[in-house]
Amino acid sequence: KVRASSSFLSFLFINQDPTLNLANVRTLFDGTLVKFPDLPHIDEGSNIVHSPSFESGVVKLLRGQQQSLTEEEEVALSVLEIDGNEAVPNENRETFSFADQLLSEELQSKKYLDPSFIPCGSVEAESLFSIASAVWTDRRLFSTPEHIEAYMFLQYNRHLWNESTVAEAIAALDD
Repeated sequence: KVRASSSFLSFLFINQDPTLNLANVRTLFDGTLVKFPDLPHIDEGSNIVHSPSFESGVVKLLRGQQQSLTEEEEVALSVLEIDGNEAVPNENRETFSFADQLLSEELQSKKYLDPSFIPCGSVEAESLFSIASAVWTDRRLFSTPEHIEAYMFLQYNRHLWNESTVAEAIAALDD
């Protein structure tokens, strides 16, 4: 049985950090399996990932190992494929600065979107449901779905706005 050691507890807490990406979490799980090989229900063959080929492919992209993608991983990652030629129109490239031209060329050579936006856990969803339960009270029972959605969006993104931002928005509407 695994004791609740400080190293194991640190794994549990950091694994809930919304800034982690799938490569970070894969590193955490792999390291935890090395340190705690007797963890129940978690081993290499565990069925805890919904789409193993997608997950392993995203981890390889995040680690810069695109050349080692398997055929299965490439198929799973097809939803992230981009056409670099569409990303920056040719007619605009001549007006770019030298630095922008280099970055444009790099973008053209990419096959996949940067997967760092993909959440690696359910913490964000659980937080959203927690906000929803606080919002959906008897007082707001008859609110429209649009009002509830707007309120939840504002609550969830509270760190992006404050009273002065609201005052500026209202002033802009009055103009």
